[in-house]
Amino acid sequence: MRVVVKRSFSVLLFGGAVLAAACGNEVDGDNADAAPVVSEAPPEIADDSPPPEDPPADDATDNGPVADEPADDGPADGDGTGDDPAESDPPALDMSGETVMVNWAATNPTYIPDAGGADDPFFQIHTSNELDGFYLDFELFTVWGSAWTGETGTFPIGCNDPVNDTGICVHFVPDSEEGVNLGADFGATGTITINQLDATGYDLVVSGLTFSDGTTFEDFSMVG
Repeated sequence: MRVVVKRSFSVLLFGGAVLAAACGNEVDGDNADAAPVVSEAPPEIADDSPPPEDPPADDATDNGPVADEPADDGPADGDGTGDDPAESDPPALDMSGETVMVNWAATNPTYIPDAGGADDPFFQIHTSNELDGFYLDFELFTVWGSAWTGETGTFPIGCNDPVNDTGICVHFVPDSEEGVNLGADFGATGTITINQLDATGYDLVVSGLTFSDGTTFEDFSMVG
C-alpha cells in the first residue's frame, strides 16, 4: 500500500507540472496578442534662454546701402544759370592783353576763291565789320609774288616785292572800316600754313602775325 500511494503522488505531481506548463504557455500566447505598450514622450521643458544675436556687421565691407552720388556736370557758374561769362566761348576778337587773340569760329567770314579775276587772281578771306566789329582781311595772290603760286605748305607773309615775296597780304582794321588799316603799308610779317585753299574751302594756320606798329597776334586757325 505504501508503494501505491507513492506512485499516485508522483503521478499527481507529474500531472500538476504538465498542467502548470500548459497554463503558462496559454498565458504567454494571450500576452503576445495584446496591444503593445506605448511609452509617453517626456514633457517639453521651456527654453528661457534669449535668442542668439546676429553677428556684428563688418565695417570694412558692410556699411549699409550707398546713396546715389550726384552726377558731376563740371563746375557750376557763379549764379547757377549756366551763362557765366567766364564759362562762355571767347569773343571773336580780344585786344585786352599784350597780344591780340582771334577766335575765328566766332566770326562771320566771307570767302572769295576767285577774287581779282583772270588778270590778277587771288583768294580773299575777311571778317565782317558790321557783324564782327572789326575787319581782318587775307589776300593771297597766286600771280603777283613769285614765292607762292597757290600750293599748300608753310609760307612767309609778304606783300612788298612781287619778285621775292609770296604775295600773301594781311590787312587789319580793329574798330571800323573808317579806322586805321594796320596793314596799309604792306609791312605785316609772320607765316601762314596752307592745308587747303581751293574752290570748296580753306584751312589755314596763322603764326606770328605782326604789323609794323608792333601789334602782334596769337597764333590762330582759320577754317571755312
